[in-house]
Amino acid sequence: MAELGRLVKEEGVSTRALPLDGIAVIDITRVVAGPYCAQMLADLGAMVIKVEHPSDADYVRSFPPRLRDAEGRDAGSGYFAQYNRHKFGVSLDLKHSEGKRLLRELATRADVLENTSP
Repeated sequence: MAELGRLVKEEGVSTRALPLDGIAVIDITRVVAGPYCAQMLADLGAMVIKVEHPSDADYVRSFPPRLRDAEGRDAGSGYFAQYNRHKFGVSLDLKHSEGKRLLRELATRADVLENTSP
């Protein structure tokens, strides 16, 4: 099998791009509704970048059930993983000028900016 971006092509099986391939989304949402919406966009092929504050991450990260890796170590929240699958993540402090600058730069390159509050 050869990987084609987010697609996997098997011998003799045709592939097609996902509907939102090439769309970039900045996700600055928290808890359920916003992350769920952005997750659907990611499932449809959009490149979604979830933005969180370094010292105030989405508190859903602490929700059960807890996942375990092969060695039994805590691997994070299953709830968080469910609503943030297929996303990239970045930590930005929007109270500092550099964090604001980086978010503005991301936003100028994005097709969609999803936010719950400024």
